[in-house]
Formats: sequence, C-alpha cells, structure tokens
Amino acid sequence: MALLAAAAPSLAADDPATRVVFADGCDIWIAPLTGEAPQNLTGSPACETNPTVSRTGRFVAWGTGVAGISVLDRTTGGVTSVPGGQSPDFSPVTDDIAFTVSSSGVTDIYVSGPDGSGRRKLTTDAQTLTSGNRFPRWSDDGEEIIFSRGEGAPFCRVDRGGYDDLCVSYRLAGVTLTGVVTEILAEPLTAFSSGQRSGGVFAYVRNALEPASGGYCVTEPTADRELVVDGVVRDSATSLSRVAVGPRGDVVYAADGDVRYIPAGGGDVRTLFPGSQPDLTIGDTRDPRARARVTADVDGPGVVEIRPGDAECASECAEVVTAGDEVTVRAVADEPKGGFVGFRDCPGPVTYGPVGTCRFTAEGDVTVTAVFDPIPSYAPWVQFHPRERHWPMDPSEFVRRSSLDFANPNGAHGRGCPTKDARIVGRGKIISSWLPDGRYRYRYCSGLVRRGAQAPGRRVTLTTRQLTAPAETKNKAKVTADNGRWGFYLNLDNDAWKGRTPPDESGGTYPNAPVMYVQYVPRRYITYWFFSARNYVKLAGVKDVHEGDWERIAVRLDTRNQAVAAGYWQHLCDADVHSWAKMRRDGAIAGRSHPRVYVAKGAHASYHVPRRSTRISCPPWVTKGVGDSHPGGGVTWETWQKGAGGFREATKAPWYGFGGSWGSETSEGTKRFPGPFWGPLGPGPKKRPAPAGW
Repeated sequence: MALLAAAAPSLAADDPATRVVFADGCDIWIAPLTGEAPQNLTGSPACETNPTVSRTGRFVAWGTGVAGISVLDRTTGGVTSVPGGQSPDFSPVTDDIAFTVSSSGVTDIYVSGPDGSGRRKLTTDAQTLTSGNRFPRWSDDGEEIIFSRGEGAPFCRVDRGGYDDLCVSYRLAGVTLTGVVTEILAEPLTAFSSGQRSGGVFAYVRNALEPASGGYCVTEPTADRELVVDGVVRDSATSLSRVAVGPRGDVVYAADGDVRYIPAGGGDVRTLFPGSQPDLTIGDTRDPRARARVTADVDGPGVVEIRPGDAECASECAEVVTAGDEVTVRAVADEPKGGFVGFRDCPGPVTYGPVGTCRFTAEGDVTVTAVFDPIPSYAPWVQFHPRERHWPMDPSEFVRRSSLDFANPNGAHGRGCPTKDARIVGRGKIISSWLPDGRYRYRYCSGLVRRGAQAPGRRVTLTTRQLTAPAETKNKAKVTADNGRWGFYLNLDNDAWKGRTPPDESGGTYPNAPVMYVQYVPRRYITYWFFSARNYVKLAGVKDVHEGDWERIAVRLDTRNQAVAAGYWQHLCDADVHSWAKMRRDGAIAGRSHPRVYVAKGAHASYHVPRRSTRISCPPWVTKGVGDSHPGGGVTWETWQKGAGGFREATKAPWYGFGGSWGSETSEGTKRFPGPFWGPLGPGPKKRPAPAGW
C-alpha cells in the first residue's frame, strides 16, 4: 500500500507512545503519526478487521469473523484466540480486552485477558434492545467502557437505488467493570457508531440524515454521518465510523476509505492513509521480538557497564536489549582524576567526569568504545626513603639554572690539548631547543697515549646532539680512545639543589611537585621519568655524588592500552620486570591501577616493594655490602593528583635528545669504584625508554 498523505501531526517527534493501527486490504497495519510509511503486522491470507494494540505494544488483537478474536503476542510470536469475540479494544491501563459477543441475535459487552482468561460479561440486557450493545471503547482511566446501545426503532431508511439501508437508533452508554450501565449521550446516533472519551476530549459519530415523509431520509444526501468533537462537528462523510481518541486528545477515525486525523488541541483534518477501523495506541508499539545488540568495548584502564542489563567488564562485553530501548553505557575510569577521555561511536549525548555516560536509543546493533587515558591511570605512587634529602626537580628549571660546559680529560689526551673544562654557554643563557638541535659546538682536541708518550692532538668538532655524555662511556661512539671522560654537560648552580623540599600533598594536589615527563607509545608502553637535582651515595667502598639524576619506570600495555607488566630500573642494570598479576600479588598496586615505586636513598633506584637489604645483584660487580635499601615509610607522592595537566610528553620537551650529561661530577669515586661520577644521559633517541621488546 502507498502512503497518501504524510503531513506532520502535532505529536512531538520524540514521542514514541501514540501510533495508529488500522485495517486495509484485510490486513492490519501500524504507523507512527510522524508521516512514516505503515508497517504490515499480519500479512496472512485470512481477513483481519477492527485492530487494537495493547498499552505496551506486546499484544495486537483483531477480529476474524466467526472465528472470534486473534491475539498476537509479539514477544513470542504466538497467537491465541478469544472465541466468538468481535470489535476488540485494549485497556489503556492493563492488557485486558473489551469486546462484543453475539449469541442468538443478542450482542453484549465482555472483558477478558489477552489470552481469553478471566472472561466475564458486563452488560446483561441486550435481549431487550433492538440491536444490542456494540463497539466498546475504553476511557483513558480504564474504569469505564463506552459503547453504542441499540435501544430504539429504526431512525430512518436510506434509498440506495433498489435497496434500503436501515438507520437504527443508537445511543452512547457507559458500563463500569462491575457492570453498572449509565447513559452517556441521549442523542440518537446511526448504526456502526462509536465514541470515546480520553485526554479531556469526547468524540463520537452521529447520524447526519434528517427524517422525511414515509420513513425515508432526505434523498441524495451529501453526507450520512458527522464527527463531533467536544460538541463541534469537525468532519462529515458518507461513511464515517470507528472514532478513537488518544491520551492527549488526538482523534483518528475512518471516513470514506481513509484514516483521518485531528491533532490534539484542534487543527485541520488530515488524511493519513487509505484504510478503516483505526485505533490509537498509547503504548510502545515496537515489535518486542526485535532485538539490538549493544556492545561496549574498553580502550585503556577502566570498566564499562551497560544498562538495562548487568553487563560490566574491563574488556568487551555485550547486552541484548529490545530495539528502541533507552540504553546507558557507563564508563568508570580506574583513576577518576583525568582517567576518562570520552566515547568512540556513541550515537547519543555524552557526559564527562569521573564516570562518563553515553545515552542513546537502541535502534539496531551498535558498538560503543569507552576511552580512558592510561597516563594518569598508571601514574606511579612514589614513596621516598625516610631519610631522603635530595628531592625531585623540574628538568627545565635545571637547564635554566645551569651553564653548558665541555669536559676535557685530565690525562689521556693529545699533546698540546687543553686539560681544563671549557664553558660553552653561561648560566641562564642556554636555549633549551639548541641542545638537541646541535647548535652548540666545541672543537675537541683528541689524542692517544701510547707507551707513555702523547701523540699530537687533533681537533674534532662535536655538537650537543651527538652522544658525548661523560657518564655514558660504554655507549658513546669512540671518536677517541681516552676512556670517554670528555663531552658536554650541564653544570648546575650549587644553590639550585640546596634547600629543596619534598612533594607536598597540600589539598591533595601536590602544588610544589614538578611536572612528570612521560614517553607514551599507545598499545606498547608508558615510561615515567623522575628527575632529581642531585645524586648522593656514600657507602662502604662507593662514593657516588654528582648533579642531576634521571630515573624511570615503565608500564607495558596490551592492545587495549591496559597494563600487563611494569619495569623498574636500578643504577646501570637492565629493567627489573614484573607481570601485572605478580604486582597485584605482591601488593605493588596502589588503588586500582597505580604501580608502587619505593625510591632508594640518595641514588633513587626504583623498586616495586620495600627493601631492607643493602645487597643488590646488578650490576654483577657490585658485591655484598653495597646497594640500596628502603625500609618503608617516608614521604609519598601521588603523581596523578594534578590530573592530565601534571604530565608532559618528554619527546616534545625542548631539551629532549641532548647528548651530554645532566650534571657535573662532584666526586672522584673510590679506589674500588673510581670516578668521576657524572650526571646521566637524559631522555632522547640514544637512551632506551623501555625494556627491549616492548
């Protein structure tokens, strides 16, 4: 069937409740009052008439002639029968049906459940009437049923060219669920009339003919019937019947082969579709068998919940809902402060905060991904040694308060080469971005000592981009053979490391803590860099004192950006790696997601649990009596408390890639571990941020 007219009605576009169901071509159709094409609900070879839909949309009932009423359960697809019933109408409050049953020429009003249970007769006087009780319609409170009561002699006849139509005199009456009948309208109506009161509106169909002599009505009438709404004639037609009033006062009815509509509050009559016997349903007329699969995925550290339903997971989970349900996907970050980023592919509005929501109507299968920021979520919980005195510092401040110098070796160098360090740039004058760009240069004088004799020095131009850090002897390119104790270094003003204070948790935000630099490669790892102004270790056999100290831990990520392992660095060792499951078993996770870091005194080596022993196993030449300890306790630093603004990407820092040392030597070491001990190489392409293979 084709849609004849699709004028927009008064109903709001987002109102899912009111739709019209009607008969056409012996099938039952349903359509919203928003101009959309009708949908065939039956499509069977039988002839279905007088349709009605229950308040929830679960049941559809229609008349099937002598077979009675068929009731379709749209949830199961099953059909039950109410034998002998005709003209069904669902209650707007329950799933009960009002209908008529004719027996031996007597027609009365009945009520039953949708499966025919609880069947009872409400009217009992049909045998005294000319044409019985017909066309029941519920009031909007579900307490009364209005029906046509054929209680008088024929109103008049209409000559139809060889046969007569009998216009029986009907009146509108009401019957309660206890069987009390009252008169609704004394005005005589025509046959096949109906009326309904709902939404504060009373509408009914009446006879438009006038009696003439001989018992016949006026000849060649232009209209047989009229639609009356709240006492005003709104339409007339030769054939006009089955009026229905919606919960807000909308009116639909059949007139001359079409379904017509009058919006609530008045307005022009509109033709909607070809059809007859319309009914307005106030329920949700979606097909309850239609299902939508809502899949929620997770990208990062957090969980998602799907409501309605009880799905909750930290990976992918799904819930099957009825198509058209209002769905809420909740995203709960492992770290509430800055952890939730947003949703990918959310078909509705999104709210942000510690808990994010995505709300939408499930019209079909949909996948929504909650995205969480792993950087604040996996930011470490740091605890310093109780006797720690050398605290974190912002590396950018370190650069501002340093000069750039070049270390010349004191012994193994060429004849005629300088033996004192050269100053390249004075304090406060370094342009940070020039360090990795290699704009700072020095003509280094190199040479060899062979058999106690010095060879003549030769000049080699070196830049700050090259790996020249004196602390990285074993790694840097051998442009000379003088033990590598040469190169660029940042020389900090000694006053800069004196009097520094530990991270202060005032207000829970650590206002004096430096910004933490990270290197984040999605779905691979996050490295968190720690920087201190000074390294200070004096133990038996070891004297390691120098400016500047870079330390780090790294968190390995899987394809969902969720942690699977953590690596901790100590001194010159490779990373000490622990699986995330082991971290949990060892109590090394703070809150839901923060790796614990216990920082050893002075040298700031990192461990996942406290250490009471001073023995370390790496590097292998460090023996008993030398190493780190952390008995537990001490100042803590929750590095995530500043939120996402407390982190910066190290690769975007202007000094990233500086090839010299961060800090000058301040001790020559001991006989066992000879110095000098320089500041380390900082983050850059020449320093691996994560364990190999990550």
